[in-house]
Amino acid sequence: MPDERNYHIFYRMLAGMSADEKERLSLTDASDYYYLTQGNCISCDGMDDSEEYAIIRGSMKVKALIRVKRLAAG
Repeated sequence: MPDERNYHIFYRMLAGMSADEKERLSLTDASDYYYLTQGNCISCDGMDDSEEYAIIRGSMKVKALIRVKRLAAG
């Protein structure tokens, strides 16, 4: 579909990761990946992929901390 994106996490991850993180994982920009460019829409108006990725990472850190606390509690 034109002007359509799938799997938003990939766009967000590539927009939000630091250059060092992307280099360590051998990643580049969303525009460099065939699958991510098929909808002719790399970004969405009114959506900040980098900010969204930061929110997701923050949520993942909280989830990991909760799990660690549960494991420590036995």
